[in-house]
Amino acid sequence: SVGAKFALDGTRSCDPDGDMLSYHWSLTAAPAGSHWPLADASAEEATLTPDVAGTYRVALEVIDSNGARSDSAFLEIEVEEP
Repeated sequence: SVGAKFALDGTRSCDPDGDMLSYHWSLTAAPAGSHWPLADASAEEATLTPDVAGTYRVALEVIDSNGARSDSAFLEIEVEEP
């Protein structure tokens, strides 16, 4: 619901060579009027706190220490008024 925090977890991401990973979370879509409330966008675990009802689309891209990028993983979150 609006105002409830959603934990976004990228901890299961891994690199076949064991390289260190960096994370890039982004909102690719949010309802009209939203201020795109995404926190810790460069951490393994980010937080989305929806500020209006509607559909939020979140993307995660993981980059290894050699610059190799993963395909983005997407998640859609449908948020309702409390």
